[in-house]
Amino acid sequence: MKSKLSAVDLSRYEEVEAPPNTNPTSDEDKPELLEQWNKALKKTYTSSEYVTARLAELGLLEKFGKNAWLIGNSQLEDILKSIEVELLDVRKQQEDVETLRRTQQERVQGEIKTLEETWKRGVGRVLETEVAAEGLKQQILEARRAGAAQAS
Repeated sequence: MKSKLSAVDLSRYEEVEAPPNTNPTSDEDKPELLEQWNKALKKTYTSSEYVTARLAELGLLEKFGKNAWLIGNSQLEDILKSIEVELLDVRKQQEDVETLRRTQQERVQGEIKTLEETWKRGVGRVLETEVAAEGLKQQILEARRAGAAQAS
């Protein structure tokens, strides 16, 4: 089964396996044993330093953690209160803008209706003019056809 923390090398925190026993001449006879012992000592030292640092951090957390947590919560509450005050101010500004907009629209409502009716009448007149012009074109065409028919 593959660990969920495969990106972290957990082998550093596992128990160190001791190399085989040595004797006074094994350094000369088998230098690879000396290298195995050096690697084992380095791993043990790393593990020891990690545990020592972890114990120091846990001690600091036990001594100061509660107060730091309470201070952090107090700071977050202050930030929340200031944001809530700002939110109320923004909502008030929004209501003021909405009221101003509504007042201005109501004030010019009559003028807008008058302009709209004038526009509609103007469009109606343009359409009437176009219909009349089209009628005149038709009359002119009919008169020309009638004149051409009489000339022939």
